[in-house]
Amino acid sequence: MVSKLKNGLTTLGQGLGNGLKDIGKKLGQILPEMVGAIAKFLLKTAGEVVMFLAKHAWLLIVAVAIFVVEQIKNKFQSKNSCQSKKPKSNQFHLKGGEDKCKRWLSSH
Repeated sequence: MVSKLKNGLTTLGQGLGNGLKDIGKKLGQILPEMVGAIAKFLLKTAGEVVMFLAKHAWLLIVAVAIFVVEQIKNKFQSKNSCQSKKPKSNQFHLKGGEDKCKRWLSSH
């Protein structure tokens, strides 16, 4: 499954990278001097980055996996950070940013 995903990403990335390079060349010819040079440079660089990621699809897969793990980890930590904010008495005044903790405390 991972090899099929890798092959698909490689093919897609190479096509997209070549497309960006071609668009950069055409814009470089059409647009005025400095603007055309900047557009050509940006699209050529973007095309090279996409081509690199296409050749090394495992980097993209690892980057997405790390991103997902970090999002889950951050979500879990923000949920548990409310536990330390339990009121010490019946009088507890919450500020604006602590609504999430208030809801968590009332549900537990």
